Formats: sequence, structure tokens, C-alpha cells
Amino acid sequence: MLDIKQIRYFIAVAEDLHFSRAADRLHIARSALSTQIKQLEAELGARLSARKKRAAATLTDAGELFLIEARRVLEQVQRAEAAGRRAGRGELGHVEVGYVPSVAFSGVIPKAILEFRKQRPDVAFHLAALESPMQLEAIAEGRLDIGFIRPRPSYSPGVTAEVLRQEKLLLAMPAGHPLTTSDDMTSLSHETLIVPQFDERADFSEYVADFVSSVQVPPENMQRVRDFLTALILVAGGRGVALVPESLRGISMANVAFRPIGKHGRTIGLAVAYRANESAPAVRAFIETCKRLRR
Repeated sequence: MLDIKQIRYFIAVAEDLHFSRAADRLHIARSALSTQIKQLEAELGARLSARKKRAAATLTDAGELFLIEARRVLEQVQRAEAAGRRAGRGELGHVEVGYVPSVAFSGVIPKAILEFRKQRPDVAFHLAALESPMQLEAIAEGRLDIGFIRPRPSYSPGVTAEVLRQEKLLLAMPAGHPLTTSDDMTSLSHETLIVPQFDERADFSEYVADFVSSVQVPPENMQRVRDFLTALILVAGGRGVALVPESLRGISMANVAFRPIGKHGRTIGLAVAYRANESAPAVRAFIETCKRLRR
């Protein structure tokens, strides 16, 4: 195995064609330089230079050919060293990001990436839409670095989360619904309330119960669906009304209108989840960028 130090020493000799001058430039003794070149030649099984005490050194044919490749090797090593240092500062690398679909419309993810790339433009991002349980499992197992989720009471060992913002809940309804122009909630009495049903650790039912209590008009029917987007699709299809985070206004789905819910003051959180002991510099830096977006 060639020693990169010996390669550097050989290049210095080849450039100066003088062992004493090359030794001075390398800040080592001439005898030490000569020893290193001899060891390199022994490793290669070829004479690289002709050495004379008081005359300029010359390269052999083997030395000329080796010099071309040695410079390429040294350039590659220098690039690798630079990349390693940049990666250590979090300037290189990649971040695996997951998100639940409803978070995609909040603007948090693109804002965090834009802010992060001002200082670290060469870090790559890979994004995937995943349900919260799948995100948290992937984070714990190291297959995902960051997850944008709706917060929950507890997390898997080694996984933690920071709530970045709280969103108001709005009532989504078909365009033309009486509630688009009236505050008379009695019009809900014959409606179907479409309820997103998450996993058992992030049940949306408590928000629904608060809403029903606040308007004092129990909906006639309730339909449970997988997520907020599915709820909006059914609303657009005239199948009922749904409670959704304010950020879903950004979807602009045809035949869907939104309105505040009067005195109903509950909000729903948006959080970033990650490994508590994260060691990758680029990932740690992105986590800090996300935290700065808290409001």
C-alpha cells in the first residue's frame, strides 16, 4: 500500500529536481527525504529518480510516468480531505425528510430548506410523504433523519420532537353551504362530519368532541377517514364537512370553502421529529434551522 506522504515527497523532488531544495521546502532533512523515496521505489519495484550529491536529480522513464498518476492521486486526496472537512461542518451530506401530507401545505418545509441552503447549498434533500407512525419508525431505525408530523403525547425511545407552530382549525364545507354566509351552526344538524382517524397515539377525536360541544349541534352522521386530504376530497364531493388545519387553505380544491369556527379555539400542532442523539453534522444543522422557525 502506497503512503500518501511518500507520494507528496516524490512530487516535491520531481518539481525541484533537487533533493536538498525539496527537503528544505518540505521542512525535513535531506537524508529523511532520500529514505522515503527509496522506500517508495522499493514498494513499486522501480527506480524513479537518479540521485547525485551535487547535481540535479533526474527522473527515470518510470518516474515520469509515475509522476502523472501521483499528481492525480494527490489531487483526489486533497478533494477528499476538503469534502471531509466540509461534511464535518455540515456543509456536505444529505438529509432524509419525511412529512405527512397535511404539513406539506403549511410552508414550513420549503421555508426551512430555503433558509438552510443559504449557508449550506451543497447538502442534498430527499423527501417522502409518509404517515406519522412510519416516519417515527424510520427515524428510530436510521432510515429517515427528520419527520414533519402532527405531535403526539409520546414517542419511541431515542426519538424526540419540537412543536414548530400551532394552527387554527377551520371548518371545510362544500362551496355554497349555508355556513359560508351564515353563523347559524344549526345547519350542521343534518350533516356528516368527516373525521380524520390517525393511529391510536394521535387520535383526532378529542378535537372533534370539543368542536361538537362548542357548537352544541351534534352532527347527524360521522365518517372516519385516513387523513385530512381524504377528508377534503369527500367535502369537495359534497359528502359532508370536516375540521382541518388552517394551512390546508393552500390546496385551493374546487368546490371547497373554509370558515373559522366561532368560539372554538382549539389549535393543532405541527412538529419536527428527529433522533435525540443525532450525530450527522448536516442533519443537526437542519434541525437547528427548523427550530428557528418556531412561532
